[in-house]
Amino acid sequence: FVWQTGGDLDSYEKSGGEALAYLKSLLDDGSMSAAVANYSQEDARTQFTAGKAAMMFNGPWELQNLKDLPFEWGVTALPKGKVAATGLGGENVVVMNEAKAPEAALKLAQFLTSAEGAKIYCDESGQLSARPDLAGKLKLSSDANLQVFEAQMADAHARAYGKEYAKISEAVQISLQEALTGAKTPKDAAKDGAGVITPLLPKK
Repeated sequence: FVWQTGGDLDSYEKSGGEALAYLKSLLDDGSMSAAVANYSQEDARTQFTAGKAAMMFNGPWELQNLKDLPFEWGVTALPKGKVAATGLGGENVVVMNEAKAPEAALKLAQFLTSAEGAKIYCDESGQLSARPDLAGKLKLSSDANLQVFEAQMADAHARAYGKEYAKISEAVQISLQEALTGAKTPKDAAKDGAGVITPLLPKK
């Protein structure tokens, strides 16, 4: 939702404030339960599958858990703000500097991230690829629900915020909780969050 404002974490006071205000408005008008401030992704799925929530924000990894539900359901793209945006998840391929065979490890990493290797990996693991040249070419591409997620790849952002990302992510989570619980206004939660986030971002 920060990205959908047209901003990013380097403008969190403004773009984060807008995103937090939007999410708080969903809570205030009854579209979201106040309990979501403490939900995990699994909690969101549990509420949805139990019929206690009409919809949930979640990812393609949850589709396996929805196959045998006693009601009809479907997938749609995230609502668009100023711009369409979603986040990339997935796996990292890393060659450690202590690798016993670093050249072979590098070749494997290069293969896994190539179009051929990524297709094999995604088809076997049931994941989507961030490679634009594989859009519509995976086994999963024939699944109508996964097609929605695959189409959103064009608007996906990587969380490439450097080595301090864990601390940055925690600051975002804290500001979200503060805004949703009413501990702070969305504006103040974003301002305080930005005070933590900005010094942790990689220097441009």
